Amino acid sequence: MDYCELMNDVAIRLMKCDLEKLQLKEEANRFQEVFSDFQKSVKQPRKTGFTERLKTVEHNCNKIILALQHFVKGFMLLPDEEKVQMARKVRICMRKRAQYIVPLAQREKLGVINVLVKDLKESSMAQIIERLGLVSIVEQLAENIKLFDRLYHARSEKESAFVVGLTARKRQQMQQAFEHLCATIEALAILGNRDNYQSLASYINVEVAEVKRLYLLRKAR
Repeated sequence: MDYCELMNDVAIRLMKCDLEKLQLKEEANRFQEVFSDFQKSVKQPRKTGFTERLKTVEHNCNKIILALQHFVKGFMLLPDEEKVQMARKVRICMRKRAQYIVPLAQREKLGVINVLVKDLKESSMAQIIERLGLVSIVEQLAENIKLFDRLYHARSEKESAFVVGLTARKRQQMQQAFEHLCATIEALAILGNRDNYQSLASYINVEVAEVKRLYLLRKAR
């Protein structure tokens, strides 16, 4: 679910920070302990039947993108300068959006691929895709990402219902730990060198904003 992934992302980011320098070691350890407990409490709702299907569709998206990258690379080896130039434009578009897409978390990957498909279907790029004979591959990607989107949000909604019921107390504890972490970062930034905390604070703000955006998007459907 979005909330659990958000907490996981924050936990991972904390492990990459110099906690001694930031004077956050104790606070980070407390957050990690609460998150570990919260994570255990949401393992049961992961057995919704959506997870394995999501993995399959995600794997299909990865394969389609890799195939598209290989086709484009092949066109760039042709002794046809016009096709080489068209393939170069597709490669630039893909590098801009999906160069390191495979290891991304599902929430991030969903957003990146949706934007990539939109870019590839944009008027001028769509003409290039058609002339290179890559329309069917782009359509396969579009169909799979739509399914990915539906499954991801269906799982999120089902897991959220579980969390609201059986794990409400754990979620409250997690939220309190998160808010305490954010308040501590803000306090230390005020008392010390704000620049030292800017990167971490900005990362958390961006991640929170993305979760809110996805929530409002689902609510509007």
